[in-house]
Amino acid sequence: MRAAFRDGYNTFIDSDTSLDNIMALSATAACCSLREFSTGVFEQIDFSYAAFHKMYERLMKYIRDTIRTSSVLLSRWQTLFQIFCSRSR
Repeated sequence: MRAAFRDGYNTFIDSDTSLDNIMALSATAACCSLREFSTGVFEQIDFSYAAFHKMYERLMKYIRDTIRTSSVLLSRWQTLFQIFCSRSR
């Protein structure tokens, strides 16, 4: 959530399904950033479609198959969407 707000992605959330894309993209970007420091020394990694689309797709699948099929998790997801909406205004 912090990555989405820090980078300003929250302004693009206009439906709870757009939240899926923003959260998957933010998590993928966060993983890229962690990899850049994985050796203890910063090493820039190209954050490109070619390098990270599989991770993004796995996260989207998790959201679709796990979060959106569980009433408890979906309720939390919808609450998160409401938080994003209230902060974007």
